[in-house]
Amino acid sequence: MLATAHFRIFFSDKDRRLAEALAAEVEAIYDDVVGDIGVAPRAGTDVYLESTHEAFQQRQPQQDKVPEWAVGLAYPAQNLIVLKAPAAALYGRVDPFRTFRHELAHLTLHQALDGVPVPRWLDEGLAMYEAREWTLRTTAVLSTLTLKKAFIPLATLTNEFPVSFGEAEAAYALSFSMVAYLLNRQGRERFHAFIREVQAGRTLSQSSQAAFGLSFYDLEERWHRYLRIRYTWVPVVTSSAALWFAASLLFLWVYVRKQRAARRKVAEWVLEEMWQGDDPGQGRRPKFLPDVPEEDRH
Repeated sequence: MLATAHFRIFFSDKDRRLAEALAAEVEAIYDDVVGDIGVAPRAGTDVYLESTHEAFQQRQPQQDKVPEWAVGLAYPAQNLIVLKAPAAALYGRVDPFRTFRHELAHLTLHQALDGVPVPRWLDEGLAMYEAREWTLRTTAVLSTLTLKKAFIPLATLTNEFPVSFGEAEAAYALSFSMVAYLLNRQGRERFHAFIREVQAGRTLSQSSQAAFGLSFYDLEERWHRYLRIRYTWVPVVTSSAALWFAASLLFLWVYVRKQRAARRKVAEWVLEEMWQGDDPGQGRRPKFLPDVPEEDRH
């Protein structure tokens, strides 16, 4: 076991180096998450780094186990985080550091809003934001939703997410974007105030009005306008025509530079051929001038 200021990390011998590397990072991650949420989790969070999928399942306190693709779990009531080591992954690759960020955000938010329903979009969006899970795919999804004006109202993402893959992907992307908008565009202090208002049991609209000076509906509309400004240009610059045009300009620029370089090189060769003589006493003189005997020079 390794102990830090806020965590106890449990691991098997085979994962010692990974656990030591994680222990060196958890306090910085803690500062990031607490700084964004404005509320600290309970002291003494236990973190289990499991080296096998079976051990990961056994560590789960509930009888109904999570799907096999899960790589991390947070249990706010038990102040517990369970992580898979990379060797325990059944699907894809596992990044315990990113997973820890994700699960610590879940744990901290749920402990902060203990006894209050946690909006699903806020819960998932914040976890993705803290884990830095923004990808080009996220940008593409948001761009498509923006162009089609197919935003999912956040009110419908308060209790649950859609089941179908496409709608679920859109829900996660929108949740991430909304949290990023609140933190980066509205500011940390206002976001902290928003969390405190939700923590006090007020509705989303009441919390939004108190923290941001806008009803939740107006806040959502302002976020939609921000998305339209930011993402409607993406398909234009990534279209086939735009890419071919950019490639043509690049080819032309490279061609012109090569031609200029070639002309300069030829000019240097010509000048080199025109001049001869390397003796400083004699100086250099054009090759096309004949050598004149010294006695005949005037």
